Amino acid sequence: MKSYELKPTPENLLNTFLEDTISRDTDIFRFIDILNTIEDSCSIALDGNWGCGKTFFVKQIKMIMDAHNRCIADGDEAVRQRIIQKHLKYRSFEELELQSQICVYYDAWENDNDEDPMLSLIYSI
Repeated sequence: MKSYELKPTPENLLNTFLEDTISRDTDIFRFIDILNTIEDSCSIALDGNWGCGKTFFVKQIKMIMDAHNRCIADGDEAVRQRIIQKHLKYRSFEELELQSQICVYYDAWENDNDEDPMLSLIYSI
């Protein structure tokens, strides 16, 4: 049986973001705006059924936040600029100043068998 699941590979994350093929860019930008206004520590839960796109959503947000972080030198500079330009276009090219932050993706399911979850979290960071 053929699978039609779109895996959150770096190429798929970038292409679906740049082309907005799943019509989620506005939600992504709004979520980033919310993250940018938080001044204290907090927890945010994304709740949804299996396969509804939570991982894809979070990884695209991380991709955009990483593109804005000048401390992260990996990746293609042209791709980074395309991501930033798309974000600026959403904001009607008004000045965009994101809080300095480092994004870490931690997969709790992948690390479910670890005896000490703190270690796997530290390793991810």
